[in-house]
Amino acid sequence: AESDCFCSDKGGKQFDPIGLMGHLKSLLEDKDKNVGPLKRTMHFAVHAYLMKLYSDYHKVGVGHKALYNMNTTEYKRAITEGQIFQNRLKEDALKNMRIAQDEKKELEKKSQESKEKMDGLEKSNKDLAKEMKALKELKEKFNVKDKVVREIKPAAMKRYRASFDNYWEDKRRFLDDIDDTKVDIDVPENFSIQDFFQKQLKNDTKIHKFCLRADNKIEEIKNEIRQNYERIHEEYDEEDDEKEINKKIVNFINTEEYGNIKKGYQDRMRNSPCLFLDIKSGSDEKGNDKWKDERNNFLRKWNIKYESVYSARGVKTGVEKLRGRNTRNRMARKDKLTEAEKDLLWEAERDGTAEDEGGPTRQFYSSIWKQLSELFVPVKYDGTVNDLKKATDFDEKKHGEFRDFKKSYTEFKVFEKVGSGFNKYYNPRSDDQIKNFINKIMNVKSAIKKNIESDDEGYDHPLLIDQEKEDWIEKIEKYYEAIGRMFLHAMLDKQEIISTSMIDLIRNAIFLSARPDDEECYCSADLMNSLKSLSEKDDYDNSVGKGYTFDNFFGDGDKEKITKESYPKYLQKRAKLMLDVTKSAINAMKKGVTLGGRFNIGHHLYGIPVEEVLVKFIFSSPKIEAEDLRAILRMKSVPKTGSLPEESTILHETQSRFFNCIMPEIISEWENFERIQFVTACTGHIAIPYIMSQEEDGDKENDFTITIEFNGNETSGDDDLPVFHTCVNTIKLPFTAYDASKEKFLLKLDKFYTFGGAEHFSRG
Repeated sequence: AESDCFCSDKGGKQFDPIGLMGHLKSLLEDKDKNVGPLKRTMHFAVHAYLMKLYSDYHKVGVGHKALYNMNTTEYKRAITEGQIFQNRLKEDALKNMRIAQDEKKELEKKSQESKEKMDGLEKSNKDLAKEMKALKELKEKFNVKDKVVREIKPAAMKRYRASFDNYWEDKRRFLDDIDDTKVDIDVPENFSIQDFFQKQLKNDTKIHKFCLRADNKIEEIKNEIRQNYERIHEEYDEEDDEKEINKKIVNFINTEEYGNIKKGYQDRMRNSPCLFLDIKSGSDEKGNDKWKDERNNFLRKWNIKYESVYSARGVKTGVEKLRGRNTRNRMARKDKLTEAEKDLLWEAERDGTAEDEGGPTRQFYSSIWKQLSELFVPVKYDGTVNDLKKATDFDEKKHGEFRDFKKSYTEFKVFEKVGSGFNKYYNPRSDDQIKNFINKIMNVKSAIKKNIESDDEGYDHPLLIDQEKEDWIEKIEKYYEAIGRMFLHAMLDKQEIISTSMIDLIRNAIFLSARPDDEECYCSADLMNSLKSLSEKDDYDNSVGKGYTFDNFFGDGDKEKITKESYPKYLQKRAKLMLDVTKSAINAMKKGVTLGGRFNIGHHLYGIPVEEVLVKFIFSSPKIEAEDLRAILRMKSVPKTGSLPEESTILHETQSRFFNCIMPEIISEWENFERIQFVTACTGHIAIPYIMSQEEDGDKENDFTITIEFNGNETSGDDDLPVFHTCVNTIKLPFTAYDASKEKFLLKLDKFYTFGGAEHFSRG
């Protein structure tokens, strides 16, 4: 439209657009020109065609400038719109260039990340191989044989599973209506275990205060009952009269007055997960009505309800949520969206949802296990930031950013990382670490108070300091006990716990009350594996056969020398020492798992083999092998209602190629974290749980599978994102199966993950 042109196909005179239109117009207006009829007709036709073609060149009603006479209003409008159009072209060109540059940078970044990941994986594999070799040599040196795992037949496995499930179902037998007495737990889409624990601690602290007021009132009434009885009966027989007094107290417990006194905190207890509340003991625990049994409040089912960050068209979906607060705010104001975000939002509103009826619970526990290592007990100080800096002797040159430095004073991480790779564990902190941290924060509090107040005698009184230290120990132990209750509820709800949550020595001590000398749980090889996972120094093993006694290392008075023959005993003592140094945390978590000793898993399930069976029922491995994931996939095809059979035949072949060829290839190429991401999106689990096979259970519905469903009714074509249904472990894809294209499928899957995906989708 802006290029020069010729009036004749033989070259002729060259015109710009304005000159061409003037030339055509002149032939039409000048009748005396020596132009033949045919030539004049052709020029007329070309003129009419160009007038029609370029009449809305810039926008409706504003044509190309060459269509108008110069200096007219129409001509000036065309010039103005032309400049706007040219500027828009330049902006689009610059935008496309920036997009191309950004894509190039992103590709370079991904390429570098991939290289770094491969380099890291290669290094990790070499390190792991080196560690495995060293461990093997150590076992050979001390003649330690690996445990021979017993083979459990399917029929026996079925019996064990029934016993295990019945044990946990029995714990809720006193709840009249399990589903009707659920505790609603509202979970934000971007779940944080830290926020969750702090919120529960705050709520349970309020409930505890209600409880104390009610208990004090009840004690006053009990004392009145006792005093009134003693006034009436002057001759006091301790045994007989105590029975009568207790009868009157029991009668009072069963009255409406007693129930009204307790109602305030009982109502609140029934709406709380009770992670941080104490369980009472004694006759007050139970009344005639089941709801008065306070223990049952700690066993209620949790109804996990995920909140939606953004709801498109009034329908709660998950993949419409962009990561990051700023982007989510823009999503709520559609006029501020970029074109790319609009496209993705439209897809999300139309296609992307992860429906769930059982998935929220699985996803909730999966998030807990993933974030467990980040949980900390927060510490707050009086005074300003400068007061804290002064009290901690902060030096920016020496310590760097204060934001990172202060965490060692304001956050007590309840777990620490030990080991590496898939031998990485998050173990509770030792008693010494707890005491040292408390001493540190007490010193800082004291220093801040001295800076703020001139008179600090009251604060520095030894009794007050000791009391505050005890309060801190109790608070930290409360966190561990709450974690134990999380473990308890996972087992009550038949949710597996990721095995790397803690090393097996600590794990078995908490769940099964097992000790290192328990031969049902451990052999020497097990203890060696556990101790090596802690990255212990070789000093222990290098000291064997050097004349040292057990007393030299453990201070237990055992004068026997440490030799190759006594090495199993040496391993047991080292493992016992490891448990003893974390006694506070272990006992607190054990208290949570057993509800203060009310349950004893190890005692009641003693007949079930530990390693071969019980551990499988409770824990799942964090590593998902490609062959394991491929083995649980199932294919399903749902043609569009009303479609002809011959229309589906060709697509069935495409679906089969995708399922049997493309998907296995993708799974093999994925790293472990990508397989976890996929399994989480499909099921809510971050691992493949142990579910009895059809051979073991004889029940087809009990086999754990993930279904890839090609659905012609719920999807419209290759532009659709995958749809995940965690309640039935299903991923629904377009009936076209993305033309069996690996690239198309991975692109759509990545878009789903980008908008929340495996960790941030709506679950019901």
